[in-house]
Amino acid sequence: MYHFVAYVPVGNKVFELDGLKKAPVYLGDTPAGGEWYQLAREAINRRISKYASGSPSRRVVTHRATTLLQGGVV
Repeated sequence: MYHFVAYVPVGNKVFELDGLKKAPVYLGDTPAGGEWYQLAREAINRRISKYASGSPSRRVVTHRATTLLQGGVV
């Protein structure tokens, strides 16, 4: 089974779209003078921190998130 999570800007608001949740999750407004992906980075870091270091789940989340956290596009 695959589980996908996407982070999208809509106007100045940022949402998390999680395939296992019923509705989008509002993450907040884009910071003044900032970029929408700053909120996505924070959400990804929170998700990564939930998993124990070295666990298979953490390795997968970390691998997929690395490019976005470095300012790129996944």
